Amino acid sequence: MKDEFLSWVLGSLVVGDAVGGVGAAITAIVVHLNTAAARALRERVRFVNQTFSRSAGFDRGFVRWKLRLDRIFSLIAAETLGAGTVVDLGCGHGMALCFAAYGDSTRRLVGCDLDKHRIETAREAFRNLNAEVSVADVRHFPLPPAKLILILDVLQYLTAEEQLALLTRCCSALEPGGKFIFRVHDCERGVRSAITMAFDRLLFTCAHAGVQPLMLSPERYRSALESAGMRVESRRFRNRLPLAHILFIANRPPEEKAL
Repeated sequence: MKDEFLSWVLGSLVVGDAVGGVGAAITAIVVHLNTAAARALRERVRFVNQTFSRSAGFDRGFVRWKLRLDRIFSLIAAETLGAGTVVDLGCGHGMALCFAAYGDSTRRLVGCDLDKHRIETAREAFRNLNAEVSVADVRHFPLPPAKLILILDVLQYLTAEEQLALLTRCCSALEPGGKFIFRVHDCERGVRSAITMAFDRLLFTCAHAGVQPLMLSPERYRSALESAGMRVESRRFRNRLPLAHILFIANRPPEEKAL
């Protein structure tokens, strides 16, 4: 016992730390997965996957993996999405619109995108929802009065003047108490920013966009929103892929009751 005592003590410390660490990690994961926010997110994700369950295999897989890898959906789910008309400019397959329709299948969903295949996929998937999606250019798309407006991956395709003009139009279309959410690349995060821009340039090249992605400074976006009378929040976040983004959340103040 005398010869082995030190080995027993050291071994118990190592094994105890290892077992305790594993137990703590499992406990943290279980607690995280069972919070109300996590359950609500899982329900929304399940609803979107079910909505696209009859789509073609490629589109169904794209939706499933996009939901897993892109943190934007968990950030949107954490926001109060309210009621009333939802507009998504550059909606693609319409996943964000579907997110907003969770719990209210009668909510009006309006979206546009230049990709005809994705719009056709969205139309087929949304046959039981109150949706109007069309092939159109966001720069000229007529905006209805809305309670929620989304722009997730579009602004970098536009010139600086077109970006600011679109933001102004969205703010004007927003109803009192409404919310405008959009994301842009974060160009101030070092290596992650370089990877983000390189990834986007690759996408532009593959799509034969004919332009290079353009991002304005966060200050210019904030100034444009505040000039339109919006209350603005911005949040830097990293995606599950090594990409860096900034989420802007602009709220139109509710109308004050007349005295």
